[in-house]
Amino acid sequence: MSAGPTAQQVARALDLPSEELARQLSVSPFSAPTAERHRESGRRETAATVRVGRLVRVGDVVLAPGLVEGAVEALPGLEAFTVGDAARALRTSRRVAVPVLENLDALRITVRDEQGRRTMREG
Repeated sequence: MSAGPTAQQVARALDLPSEELARQLSVSPFSAPTAERHRESGRRETAATVRVGRLVRVGDVVLAPGLVEGAVEALPGLEAFTVGDAARALRTSRRVAVPVLENLDALRITVRDEQGRRTMREG
């Protein structure tokens, strides 16, 4: 019985929309595709691209690798910031900013206060 294709074999066979999506995210890492764009790329192809590390899933969005580093570079100039402030700094939507910030919270890179504002952790 065959084990089926590996993630790398599937990634090599990705169709043009998935390749195009990976290129788009390499230029603008926080421009997560819409649900319509996911359908164009195909869920299986997107999942394979995530498995081989060409894309990263954060919550319900798919982004380019290096999103933590990119966010850490874009956010330090902000004092206490809201989701909206972060979305503007990352040049993205709230739909993308929320899971990115939740990821940074989980990694203990940001701290959220009782008013919902975040700050970068020291050190």
